[in-house]
Amino acid sequence: MKEHWKKFVNRMIRIVRRLGLQKRFLLLVVFAVIFPLLFLETATFFSVRRVFQLSNYENMQQELDSYNVLVNNRLREYSSVGNKIATSLYTIKMLEKTSSDKQLDDFIQTNEYYKFLDEWAGELEDYIAVEVINKRGFIAYKPYQFTDSRLEESVLFSHIMSLEERQVWLGAFKWENTDKYSSPPSRKNLQYPLIISTKVKGAYSSDYLGCVNLYIDQFLLSDLLSEVLNYREKTSSLFSEEELFFIDRSGKIVSHKDPGQIGTYIEKELKENLKQNKIDQPESKVVFLNGGREKKLVFYSESKLTGMRMVALVDYKEFYQVINQIFKMMVFFSVLVLVVAGIVSWLYFISIKKPINQIVAGMKQVEKNNFSVVVEDEGKDELNYLTQRFNKMVNRTGELIDQKISMETEKKDAELRVLEEQINPHFLYNTLDMINWIAFERNDEKTCHIIESLSEFYRTGLNSGERIYTVRQEITHVSAYIEIQKERYQGKIKYHFDIQEETYPYEMVKVALQPLVENAIVHGIIPKGSKGNIWIAVKMENHEILFRVADDGQGLSEKQTMEKKSGRSSYGLRNVDARIKMYFGEDYGVRLEPGENGNGAVSVIRIPARMGGDGNEDLIGG
Repeated sequence: MKEHWKKFVNRMIRIVRRLGLQKRFLLLVVFAVIFPLLFLETATFFSVRRVFQLSNYENMQQELDSYNVLVNNRLREYSSVGNKIATSLYTIKMLEKTSSDKQLDDFIQTNEYYKFLDEWAGELEDYIAVEVINKRGFIAYKPYQFTDSRLEESVLFSHIMSLEERQVWLGAFKWENTDKYSSPPSRKNLQYPLIISTKVKGAYSSDYLGCVNLYIDQFLLSDLLSEVLNYREKTSSLFSEEELFFIDRSGKIVSHKDPGQIGTYIEKELKENLKQNKIDQPESKVVFLNGGREKKLVFYSESKLTGMRMVALVDYKEFYQVINQIFKMMVFFSVLVLVVAGIVSWLYFISIKKPINQIVAGMKQVEKNNFSVVVEDEGKDELNYLTQRFNKMVNRTGELIDQKISMETEKKDAELRVLEEQINPHFLYNTLDMINWIAFERNDEKTCHIIESLSEFYRTGLNSGERIYTVRQEITHVSAYIEIQKERYQGKIKYHFDIQEETYPYEMVKVALQPLVENAIVHGIIPKGSKGNIWIAVKMENHEILFRVADDGQGLSEKQTMEKKSGRSSYGLRNVDARIKMYFGEDYGVRLEPGENGNGAVSVIRIPARMGGDGNEDLIGG
């Protein structure tokens, strides 16, 4: 797994590295700013939305429950009246009557029982009628009518007696279904009255003898709800009176502000929602009504007294108006943050891209061999440092190229001079050998000595075409040169050697000491006009070899002093210095100094102690 992850990371790095700087920066902004911000905003919004839902759902449910409590408190009066009539001794005796009871008949005939009913039911504002029924068909109700008809076919009576509860609330029960043997009272419209039915038990039996039905105005519940809403003033409620109504357990609308809705059943979607609606599940409260054209939130509050449910429908958009405003504000601030972040990021990108583009443009100029290009950058950051290093690098590169061109030019000039002055070594050696034999036949020892020294000088100087030989060979070469100069100047110059023999095997560029000795003779001793001395010393110091050529001539001339200050010297010294630097490095070379107390001059060569030959070459001294 770890290896797969590494491969994936490396692959992504390769893909990113193929992109341009601008695309990389865009990816950085997208993945480091935009995506995290959108994720944070989305997570925050849904968290706030969830908290808002649960909090407001709970508040609205509590508000609806409080409405239901207030309505139920009023309805208890009706329940209490039904219980009083059902438990009255007159009602029980009347329903238990099986034979002629003159006292009871007199009581009923003299309207005493109806006065009793009026006394209790008259306390109720929306009371319309009272009905007392037994199984034998005895009916008494207001207006006071009687019938001895049997009630087996009465839908209302059969329904009430089949229920287990002693007192039940019935609503939206059509009048024509209540009792087909009588007509409804004309006091109010009782197409769908509310009925409070209380069963009557016998005085000495647990069996139900019949029931007492209170007929209540069908608008009682909606009127009570209006009073509650007016009392609460609906200051912070989203409940609308038009969408607050009551249903029974079967889903039939019992009370509604719109009379046309009473007696109808709620929509299928609402009936299914009753089973799954929970306060802690916001999605369970959403329902689509009227064929999906209206999106509503549904709240229910069931009454333990009546068994009916108060239903509240809330417009979905209105409920989420606040959270939508919060969402719009979040979107606004997110866009604002993105715009600000975009502007800042773009400025940052431009601040990086501009100097980089300038450096790239400068590099293109360098590719065209324009080493005078200078990249301008006024910043104080790492890119400014990079720009400065680039300018210095280009400047240094130009200087090195100029130096290389100069060295190549000098090299070509030197090669040309070598070609012009090229001598065939074999021809030179044969000619010198022939001249030596002629001098020998004439017994001219001095000429023989000069020829032998010249032959040795060229033999060691040419060195079979090799550029490097040993310190011993260099001493041999300069010694041959000195022997020739002795014959030329006839004792005017004395030579003194101080050579450490342990330096003999180490490497040395060829023909290095001869130009220094020649420089001492030509510029030191000869201009002096009298005899002079030249000291040649070679010694080891700190893993380095020092060659020192000193004279007691006239000292450095004004021209030589100026050349020394300017870093220039005679061609011979420059040539030796350049060859030493090329072979041993820039830290080594030749320097020219005035002698002690201003007498004469000193030339010093400094090279590293680097082992070369075996040190057994012949040494010619003098």
